[in-house]
Amino acid sequence: MLNSLSALPDSSDETIGAAADAAYMAARYRASQGSYAAAAAEYGEVFTARLRDLVPDHPSTLATRHEIARMIGAGGNYAGAEAEYRDVLTARQRILGPDHPDTRRTARQIDFLAERQA
Repeated sequence: MLNSLSALPDSSDETIGAAADAAYMAARYRASQGSYAAAAAEYGEVFTARLRDLVPDHPSTLATRHEIARMIGAGGNYAGAEAEYRDVLTARQRILGPDHPDTRRTARQIDFLAERQA
């Protein structure tokens, strides 16, 4: 649904951004209910919308990528999740700094996945 809105040429960036925010929350809810595949698909749509509305290194775009990595890991692909988390971590360190709570959260997820793969 979000991709359909994003595809309309007359949709404003503000409208796309608001719809992406709502879809992000819906994806979080799906994930909390264990519907990881549905949440991953929704986060993918949010990511596409974020790229239209924001830059790739915007904190909201990085938050979406963090959640995509979480869904990849929830699906059992720990190596894929770790690779995505590492990309997000690099960007967050550069944009937010190493001590920002979001940067630390991504670093903790990498540590968690490393333990699961050991």
